[in-house]
Amino acid sequence: MPTRGRADFVERAIKSVLNQSFADFEFLILDNSPGPEKEKIREMSKYDSRIVFVDRGDIGVTEARKLGATISRGKLFSLLDSDDYWDQSRLKRHLQVWNQNRIGLSWDRWAEVSQSDVRVYPQPFREGLVLPPMLAAKLYWSNFIHASAGIVTTAFAKTLGFPLLEIMSSDWTLFLRAAEYYPAYFIGDCLTYKELEAPERVSYAEPREFFAKEGRTIRHWALRQRPDLYGLAYTSTKLRGFIAKIKGQPSVMHEPRVMKTLLSIRGEIFVDVGANRGQFSIPLSKNFKRVIAVEPNPALAIPGKNIDVMRYAVSNRVGEADLYLDKHPINPNWTLDTILSNFIYKPGHNPDVTEEIHGRKSIKVAAQTLDNLLSEIDHVDLLKIDVEGAEFLALEGANASLSARKIEKIVIELHDREKQREVEGILTRYDYKFRWLDRDHIFATLKKPLRRQAPYSPDSQQLD
Repeated sequence: MPTRGRADFVERAIKSVLNQSFADFEFLILDNSPGPEKEKIREMSKYDSRIVFVDRGDIGVTEARKLGATISRGKLFSLLDSDDYWDQSRLKRHLQVWNQNRIGLSWDRWAEVSQSDVRVYPQPFREGLVLPPMLAAKLYWSNFIHASAGIVTTAFAKTLGFPLLEIMSSDWTLFLRAAEYYPAYFIGDCLTYKELEAPERVSYAEPREFFAKEGRTIRHWALRQRPDLYGLAYTSTKLRGFIAKIKGQPSVMHEPRVMKTLLSIRGEIFVDVGANRGQFSIPLSKNFKRVIAVEPNPALAIPGKNIDVMRYAVSNRVGEADLYLDKHPINPNWTLDTILSNFIYKPGHNPDVTEEIHGRKSIKVAAQTLDNLLSEIDHVDLLKIDVEGAEFLALEGANASLSARKIEKIVIELHDREKQREVEGILTRYDYKFRWLDRDHIFATLKKPLRRQAPYSPDSQQLD
């Protein structure tokens, strides 16, 4: 466990290890905290004789992890971030898996924790054995194994586990390389917890582009090492990007986890509320016979033969509204495009951000309720709502449609993480089951949708 300051979180992490039901471990703390905090953590290391305190000097996180592997004496090797913690049965569960299977990697389901809110991170596999090509191919594109959730052999970590010392995401290369060589085992129970409220989390301190660059570095390295394993995936992605560029489409997938979920849905009608430039309307138009793109900003064009653009702001009333087009508080290249004159912006993907938004620059637009917009439609296969803070107004104006069980699936982007329980309550009241696709998007499916004719298949006719 590399540490730097944040003594309260370090103490919680230490206690979660000392409370393990499996007791035969060595716990290495590799610290580079400033003076007083270093002494606090050094004193904590005296809680138990199984803890070894190492003053790592000025070396970074990746070099500290490699140093930990080098001096480790145990047969198995696990990372632990200092602001994370474990369920008390974690090590015991992993040891059972290792004793019963010939594997080189195990990982458990993990959750993100923010105060009393616990959200389990989705995994692409069911519990059980996963063979090397399949797992490595998945990990190549994104590391869904949290650093504190994986276990490898110490011998592997020492020799092959940390091939790139100049990156910060060394857990990614550790698990990726292990997945290339050995079968792995996924434990379906949630045993690891990632703290979102900890100050100075690395993922918050560095800009998104930093981690995008690291991702490119890791994938290029992996491709050079194993072109037989990653070459086809890399080439097909580049080809899709080239084709998208020719067609004038974005080559980078917008909100990839949400997009992948929605692209798996097919049907007759998709209603895209807050369509913007058609980031969802355009790609999903291949899956639906008709797309209704509701976007009040007249400056935003949404091309497509089967896309009907409706220039309305969606609200809880019919009439006229002010559409505020002020700069986005986080990204100056975006606008908020909201009908709220002021609201609290607390995105789940960045818990350190809390902004009170006050609209200034606005234009007049027509406002409609979803009930009115959908009055001539019997069934909506998918509804997406992204209206920059006005989600609850949109839902209030859809009361009749929701009560009539007209809308089968809904995805909502929520910018105030403190209102997540509120939107969950609304969806529960209308008999939806739901899950969070990421920290900002909830996906809901009607438990018992109304029976209807077979859905439209995109293969039944050719769309230009």
